[in-house]
Amino acid sequence: MELTVRHIDLSMGEGKRARTVLSDVSFSVPDGAFCSLLGESGAGKSTILKVIAGILLQDGGSVLFDGAPVDGLPAHRRGLGFVFQDVRLFPHMTVEENVAYPLRMAGAGKRERLARAGELLERVQLPGFGPRRVQTLSGGQAQRVALARAIAAAPAALLLDEPFSGLDESLRDDMRSLLLRLHREDGLTVLMVTHDANEAIMMSDRIVALDGGHISQIGTPEELYRRPATAKIAACFGDCSVLKGCVESERFILDGIVLPALGIGDGPAVAVVRQGDCLLSPVGEGHGTVPAGEAVVRCGVYAGAGYLTRLDVAGQTLTVPTASLPDPGEIVPVRIDGKGCFVFSA
Repeated sequence: MELTVRHIDLSMGEGKRARTVLSDVSFSVPDGAFCSLLGESGAGKSTILKVIAGILLQDGGSVLFDGAPVDGLPAHRRGLGFVFQDVRLFPHMTVEENVAYPLRMAGAGKRERLARAGELLERVQLPGFGPRRVQTLSGGQAQRVALARAIAAAPAALLLDEPFSGLDESLRDDMRSLLLRLHREDGLTVLMVTHDANEAIMMSDRIVALDGGHISQIGTPEELYRRPATAKIAACFGDCSVLKGCVESERFILDGIVLPALGIGDGPAVAVVRQGDCLLSPVGEGHGTVPAGEAVVRCGVYAGAGYLTRLDVAGQTLTVPTASLPDPGEIVPVRIDGKGCFVFSA
């Protein structure tokens, strides 16, 4: 199913206390695609999901499924699967009863419901868990049960609200792999809320980046990574240094550091520099990099495979991976690969 939101507006509160939560939000998720809503807390990601699900009613705009508006349909008639961050399993039901609940609401018989629940528990790698109480489950197991319940009635699309944020890193990786496998096997349209840019890159066909209730950029993971539209988007992909300076004649200038700023008008600007695209090297060394100037070493930290050297640039910090630590106070040459440097007008 193709999922479309068109010019969605939503405010919360009344009178002087009213605040805009969503403003003219429009995007589409093609049939069978995996799309992520990416942004900081408060950007409006979860609110959009609830509008699509029919949990919240928008002030303006429309939600469409395969081109047909569904704004008048209540949540239980929209045919969507939903996985919340806090899973929301029914504590008075067994695992298999939780998974089978959507089928029960659809009028399926008990034998059919339990057979489907058993099949889904196998698919989410929880065979034999059906009779258990949900209170006995670990966090990762509960998320698997919630995912199985969400797809039990073959929903038209699957909505996920930061489903893995409460899990440790190894469990998150397992759940991401499981979700992608189910998505590909069933051909489900998936829309997932996340604040983790790396998660969005790894899992998505399309990313919708939000900031303050507005859409900042829509594109493939590669488009957002290589051609970010804003400093916030550039800074969310990997470890970065953010520097405030000025652009003069298409050059970003901050103390002894000069960076290319093609197409950026003169005036205050922000440069986002990815750590992996910086190095300390004499002129002429460093394939793919260009001289950016010199800076003073402030300090450094051990980072496992090497060190992170902190450079002082007019009171701001530029972090560069190094094989060893220079001495504090040393003046060092900096080289930067332009592909990992993004400049935006302030």
